[in-house]
Amino acid sequence: MPVMITLDSGRQIDAADPANATLVAETIDKLRTSLDASMKEEEKQRAKASEAEEKADMANAKADETEEELEKERAKTTDAAIAERIKAITVVMDGARKLAGDDFTCDSCDPVTIMRAALTVAKDGIDWDDKTPAYVQGRFDAAVEAMDAAPAANAEQLARLAADAATVVTKQQEAPQLSSYDSFKQSQADAWKPKEA
Repeated sequence: MPVMITLDSGRQIDAADPANATLVAETIDKLRTSLDASMKEEEKQRAKASEAEEKADMANAKADETEEELEKERAKTTDAAIAERIKAITVVMDGARKLAGDDFTCDSCDPVTIMRAALTVAKDGIDWDDKTPAYVQGRFDAAVEAMDAAPAANAEQLARLAADAATVVTKQQEAPQLSSYDSFKQSQADAWKPKEA
């Protein structure tokens, strides 16, 4: 009994015939080769699509990162941010002038750079450029606080000195003042007395 099969070309053949069996085998081999080639091409296209998708993702990520940086920079240019920066620079410059003197100037708008310049003037011999910003700020703040505390301590000292001077003046006014000659005579008159230890 004949075994009839239909080829991809639409032709029907008897598979029991050895010549036809060879034709079927060749056709199947061609189909397999064609299928393998199609699968390899599909893999290449998927790889290209995946690569393109990765590049697109990277580009999107870079665009998002750039947008975030742009937003940060925009935030720095708002009126409130500018006012805050000016306030910070003004406070640092006031402290710098306390440390380095009223004629201190610095062209920088970076508070840490101003602090380094003031500390260089006030504490000559120390290289502040290799110090971390946190260290510089800490030393600057401590020096300014010491300068702020010094006038209060000086005022307290002056008040004590004034009180002591007032006491001395009061005692001098209570005791009669001797002239130099009278003072000499008194010392000669008391010369015979033993010295108190």
